[in-house]
Amino acid sequence: MSLNDNLSRAAIKNNTENTTQLAQIASEWLAWVPTITWVTATPSDVVTVARYKQIGKVVFFNVLITATNGNGVTTGSEISLPILPKTNNVSPVCYGYQKVAGAISSRNSFIRDDGVNNEIYLASWTTATAGSSLEIGVSGTYEIA
Repeated sequence: MSLNDNLSRAAIKNNTENTTQLAQIASEWLAWVPTITWVTATPSDVVTVARYKQIGKVVFFNVLITATNGNGVTTGSEISLPILPKTNNVSPVCYGYQKVAGAISSRNSFIRDDGVNNEIYLASWTTATAGSSLEIGVSGTYEIA
């Protein structure tokens, strides 16, 4: 096989890989229904919209949770992921915000392994006062196997 043949095969392989990656980038975001584990209380009338997109070995995600009544739910709630991360004990930081009774604040959240599942962990969140509306938004990225 000549050098030109080898270069041709390499170019075809790279072109195929690039086409696949471009198709993934152009693809629509997919919906998923995450499991939410609330701590101390469960909000009322919860509506969750969750979307993700996988490009290569990276998953991008956005979650929006709204409730008419926060019912006193507090920090430590968990949201399941659409696809398991590459390894356990990963902790990429995610961007999060919380809106309780109209007041918006940035909040810490990260992906963690609790020994059973990998999930988005909502750390240091304000207690959602009973009777007050609640909105939680989280977005981030992580690597998969």
